[in-house]
Amino acid sequence: MSALIRQRGPLPERHHDQTVERVWLYLRERWLSHRVLAGGYAAVLDAACAAWNALLAEPGRLRSLTAYPWLPASVTTS
Repeated sequence: MSALIRQRGPLPERHHDQTVERVWLYLRERWLSHRVLAGGYAAVLDAACAAWNALLAEPGRLRSLTAYPWLPASVTTS
């Protein structure tokens, strides 16, 4: 066990899943909901790529969605 975990205590259960779920929820709510993708897999892939690129175009948004106060600074700034 690392010294950091011993100092701060154990991480919340499923902490990695929470960050991914927050990003996925934001993408669904903002760009992927209430749409009919009538082109099969290619349409889904294009919509997901467009949503991801739109997310990355918002300065600081990805950081704000994945920031947790219990993460060490070295994890949140990389």
